[in-house]
Amino acid sequence: MKILNYFFQNKLELDFLVAIEWNVYVSVSDFQKMTSNLETAIATRQVNARGWTTYTDLIVLSRNLQLQKLWTLLAECTFKVSSIRQFEIGLNLILFSLELVILNK
Repeated sequence: MKILNYFFQNKLELDFLVAIEWNVYVSVSDFQKMTSNLETAIATRQVNARGWTTYTDLIVLSRNLQLQKLWTLLAECTFKVSSIRQFEIGLNLILFSLELVILNK
């Protein structure tokens, strides 16, 4: 099993070096992209080996699924809906107050 782990680690290192074309001076975006790919590969491997996941694994794996964009969109929609609902409740209270004033005259 150790030989397999060693091979996997060497393969990741080799993939990294090939991806940056063996150039030590790479752009920040290229480095971040490759680092993200490595983190994803390692997290996937760890989850498969353990059979369970950690919060860190979930964070790393959710980056590729763009769950953060989904949560942001969901939060924005929820805020908009709740704002509209609050406005509606306020408007109903004003109309109810006006009806009471009119009925009491």
